[in-house]
Amino acid sequence: MKKVFISYAHKDQELVESFLEHLSGLVRAKIIEPWSDRLILVGQEWDDQISQKINSSDFILFFLSSTFLSSEYINEKEIANAIRLHEDNQCLLIPIFLRPCDFESSLLSKFQGVPRDAKFITEHQNIDTAFLEVVKELKKSFEEFSPKQSTFQETQLAPCDTPPDSEIWVGRKKELSILNSSPFKVTFITGFGGQGKSSLAAKFLSDQNDMNTYDFWDWRDFKEEENRLFSKLMEIVKRFNPSIDLSLYSDPNEEDLIEIFFSSIEDRSILFVFDNIDSYIDYESFVPTKTLDLLIAKALSSNHKCQFVFTCRPFIKKADVGFFQLELKGLDKESSIDLLNSYGLSIKKERKEILFEELHSLTNGHPFWLHLLAAQAMKGINQVEEFITKIKEHTDFDETDVSSILSEKIIDEMWDSLNPKQKKLLRCLTELIKGETSDNIHKMVQNEFNWNQYSKSLKSLKHLNLVVTKTREDGEKEIELHPLVKSYVVKKYPRSERNKYITYIFNYYNKITYVLREQITGKHPLDFYENWSNQIELAVNKNDFTEALRGLNEISESIQIAGYQDEYLRICKILFGRMDFERHLKLGTPYFERELNIYISVLSNIGNFEIAEKTIERYGSSFSEKSNSYVNYCDSKCYLFWSKQEYSEAIFWGEKAEKLSKDGQLERSDHNLYLALRDSRVTENVSRSLEYFLYGMNLEEILSSNQNEDLSAHFYGNLGRCLHYLKRDEEAIICFKRSFLLCYKEEHANVLMNRGYASHWLAQSLNKLNEGTLSYFFYHNCHYYWSKYSPHRAKQVKEEISVLKNNFKNLTDLERVDHEQIESKCINYCKSINYQ
Repeated sequence: MKKVFISYAHKDQELVESFLEHLSGLVRAKIIEPWSDRLILVGQEWDDQISQKINSSDFILFFLSSTFLSSEYINEKEIANAIRLHEDNQCLLIPIFLRPCDFESSLLSKFQGVPRDAKFITEHQNIDTAFLEVVKELKKSFEEFSPKQSTFQETQLAPCDTPPDSEIWVGRKKELSILNSSPFKVTFITGFGGQGKSSLAAKFLSDQNDMNTYDFWDWRDFKEEENRLFSKLMEIVKRFNPSIDLSLYSDPNEEDLIEIFFSSIEDRSILFVFDNIDSYIDYESFVPTKTLDLLIAKALSSNHKCQFVFTCRPFIKKADVGFFQLELKGLDKESSIDLLNSYGLSIKKERKEILFEELHSLTNGHPFWLHLLAAQAMKGINQVEEFITKIKEHTDFDETDVSSILSEKIIDEMWDSLNPKQKKLLRCLTELIKGETSDNIHKMVQNEFNWNQYSKSLKSLKHLNLVVTKTREDGEKEIELHPLVKSYVVKKYPRSERNKYITYIFNYYNKITYVLREQITGKHPLDFYENWSNQIELAVNKNDFTEALRGLNEISESIQIAGYQDEYLRICKILFGRMDFERHLKLGTPYFERELNIYISVLSNIGNFEIAEKTIERYGSSFSEKSNSYVNYCDSKCYLFWSKQEYSEAIFWGEKAEKLSKDGQLERSDHNLYLALRDSRVTENVSRSLEYFLYGMNLEEILSSNQNEDLSAHFYGNLGRCLHYLKRDEEAIICFKRSFLLCYKEEHANVLMNRGYASHWLAQSLNKLNEGTLSYFFYHNCHYYWSKYSPHRAKQVKEEISVLKNNFKNLTDLERVDHEQIESKCINYCKSINYQ
């Protein structure tokens, strides 16, 4: 089916709708699939939708009229993009002469339009006859034209992050030459801020792309933030294998994810750039931390056609075959002069030579400083000399104090030279969580700027080299501040003075999330949830914790179901790290205690006991009365100690919570207490737990009847675990099977942890019944899920697998069976439920 993009001026909508009626036969015959902007859903970003549809269309029909050709958006966005695609033979662009207009003076004048005599539709005596003639011509084109198959990168790959533009590129010739001829699988580009690490990586990527060295490229910006690597790797896996079964691969552990990562690459040659990965470097040993180290080790040891480039500030202490490090320092004198000359400064030759020598000496060849000073020189020799005089007395540009020099001297002087509108825009850009298009930024700040004011201010900031532009694959440019400039503004203004600008951006994201709320399912890609995480970060930045908690409440469950637990933890760390617990308890801030308890539970589940305990104690120190909050505190302590398998302590705190609840007649669950009683393995405690988990139901009826879909996985699992401890394993297995199957139907934040529990318990019960092979399958499945979601439990499971292998010598061959096959065998076994 041919995809047909239809563009017209809204003034011409009635005429175009009449034309579409003539296409109805081709649509019903499934020959074409027409699209126009009237199909954009409420709340969708219309600009993004239009760009996507143009890029994926086989035919583009432009309905020409004077109104159509007078549209700035149509000329700059739609027509320009369509011509590019047409010239690359990726689509056929066909103008349709609708209403009289000066077609010959337009960008479309060179294209064959219809009707072929260039007589406009409205000039015909019968419009339907004219439209029929157009349809006949189009049918020939639909049959004869076959668009060139776009590259996989263009048509099938989801977008990745966008590298910075390198519009002015001089210097670093030696470094670029080394990269372009590099035989190394892994390269680190390191150096102080502003040395151009990202720019060099982007230029290298651009050169390699021009030379068609690699089939594809993929750029990921980590923004010097932690808790992003796992999610970014998952996004790459999904990008290069879009048909991947998310239910199988949304939740692997680190080792498995890296295996899946390399298997998704297959035989492709790909240039990967991981920009700003500073948060994944150990600052004591200066080596990559665990997940990054595993990725690098695999990249170095395995056979593939890819190259990996990483950028960060610290020098990495690592030596290995296939590993190379490029440390950037200041430009040499020749490169500094080349950079300054690239600005085409109107200064007499003798004065220019003296000035350039002085600038190189003053900055030690620091590229970012040189760019900033060159921008000042564009204003004239007197202005730049005055600027230099102001900063020269205060600094020797010592590389060890780079950020101090920037913030206190150079940027400070530049800040003073800006007009009020430029300063306002710079402050708005400071609060962006990620790069945005110029149009979107204007939507955010339209209360402060009309379009002309905004355009002039943005243009000035670009000329001063204070902003970074990144051109996306669809041709749109993203804009963000240079990190060092952003750092300067953040330090200059206290949070209270930044709130107004944060609110502008927050309100923009709020409009997006308001529409998207109904779509939350736990099956979306990371960028969907980033609409919320961006909003939450902005709310935290303006101390609006009520809004931040509301946003977290909306996605805390679904983002974990989708497998982005590290993004969830990153958001929570930012949010709860900034909150005054005592104040928000007194205020009764909505969702505070609920979301805090979920966060503590997740920390406990993954074995991050230190942070969990510190967070619980912060919470406990926020109140003095033994009220409902104290009961929650006791319950959190109970869950923490249960997770640590310290059951006596868990029971102590759980019983304290239970007693206070009864005394205060509080309506709450004692679930955590009964988990601890159950796992204490004391018969009396286990029997007590069994009675609790039955919720008044009859055990014999449950075991002898069909599975009740209204009951949950944890209901059957808890019953089975109690029966296992009471040495009733055959009955336990019936419950565990039902629990296991329900874990693959339910959607909630704990479902992946629960898959691990059901698998673990089945493995142990089957082992007691001497079912070695089946036991191994379920142990393997458990380890698969817990390796990410509960590493301390996964370690215990690994030990149990070793014991199992010693008892059953025939299990060694099963190590070659992949996870997907093992999980399928587990599911099939559980479907064969036996009844009492």
